[in-house]
Amino acid sequence: MITALLFDMGNTLIDFHRGPSDAEKYEIGLRNMEPLLKKYNRKITFDVLNQEFLPILEEVFVRRLSLDHEISINEYLDPFLTKHNIKMRDNQKISLLEQFYSGFTKYVWVDPHIPETFQQIRRNGIKIAVISNAWLPKEVYIRIFKKLGLHQWINGYYFSYTVGASKPNLKIFQYALSTLRIHPSTTWMIGDNIEKDLEPAKTLGLTTVWFNSKGFSLPKDKKNTVDYQIRNIHDILTIL
Repeated sequence: MITALLFDMGNTLIDFHRGPSDAEKYEIGLRNMEPLLKKYNRKITFDVLNQEFLPILEEVFVRRLSLDHEISINEYLDPFLTKHNIKMRDNQKISLLEQFYSGFTKYVWVDPHIPETFQQIRRNGIKIAVISNAWLPKEVYIRIFKKLGLHQWINGYYFSYTVGASKPNLKIFQYALSTLRIHPSTTWMIGDNIEKDLEPAKTLGLTTVWFNSKGFSLPKDKKNTVDYQIRNIHDILTIL
């Protein structure tokens, strides 16, 4: 019996890298931040953001990869805001960073078969949850899932920023299992990253599914980690 499927987000359920390059998306985001910040300080320009703020974020993106938790937005945003005599409430800071991320959300892509796949999974009485490393609070990503028409099928979201632990830390998986009230033996984890998605899930006793969209060969030392492979998300229906 299967009670729940846990899905990774980026590069599994959602593709954030379609369309323009990341550099072009950064520019879109910075230009969308500019008018918001000008309300507080008219000296804030695109050039200021590009020269001062973007390097800060790029450093954060690199540093977070070596941590088992996400970096608080206050840690890197507050010094920039203070330097320019800008005060914002937490919800305003989130909105500001959401504008930076708008270059990616504008071009976000999801396989058109996923909504019907999720509908069938839920009809079979199986819960669906998202468990993913994410550098922003969960409300930002929930809005993306709503935009893509997936939110109605999802029972829970477990993003590293909000949970306080990043994959492959077991804590984020344990938190999801606990709050969903599901047992590892009846839960499956689906993700594209064997080390971060599947190895910790296997350690906890979950069934693992490698989302291998490009058809790579399974490394020999990972054969005991991967129970199933799929090329498309809707293929999950063939192995449930």
